[in-house]
Amino acid sequence: MSAGAQGTGCDRRVEEALLRRALGLPVTETRRATTDKGEKTVTTEKELPPDITAQMFWLKNRRPEQWREKPPEPREPQEDNLLEVLRQAALDPEDVL
Repeated sequence: MSAGAQGTGCDRRVEEALLRRALGLPVTETRRATTDKGEKTVTTEKELPPDITAQMFWLKNRRPEQWREKPPEPREPQEDNLLEVLRQAALDPEDVL
């Protein structure tokens, strides 16, 4: 199997695991317990709750136009600041805005 094909399969498995974790999933825990009658296997069924971090990661990467954290909008010079911007432009045109 080539590295690309293996990577694709691994990527898919990670995507599926992330989605399951984002939505919550049932898990089975198995442990060994010692009783007065000897050792026995104890199996417990649990429900892992949805994970908010996994949900955020999924949404930011799958629907970035709706969920990305947007950087602040660049500020336009204000009228009262315009004179200062023009002075700076006269001193160093490369350093303005």
